[in-house]
Amino acid sequence: MTQLPLLPQRPTRFDGNAFATPDQPSLCDRLAAYLTAGAGQWIDGRDLALVAGAYGWRTRVSDLRRPPYNLTILNRQRKEGRCTVSEYRLGLPEDADQESS
Repeated sequence: MTQLPLLPQRPTRFDGNAFATPDQPSLCDRLAAYLTAGAGQWIDGRDLALVAGAYGWRTRVSDLRRPPYNLTILNRQRKEGRCTVSEYRLGLPEDADQESS
């Protein structure tokens, strides 16, 4: 799994709090912050599950691609032995430049 050097520590568990309160950000907010902190770095989907919930993190990635977040989130897959690992990263301005070329 990917350790992001920009964050104080890698998440170690999911706290189960799926409801945002004024002092607790939503899981989408947490995931957006995590992806933003690691902008430009490929992040293992298993790490995203620790941040955004084991059973809903893929849906939250999808939610971040729509308003009000409107984030460009890229995805790739790689083989690790017999397993396929999904990785995600926040799109950067140079990604848009490559698409238009």
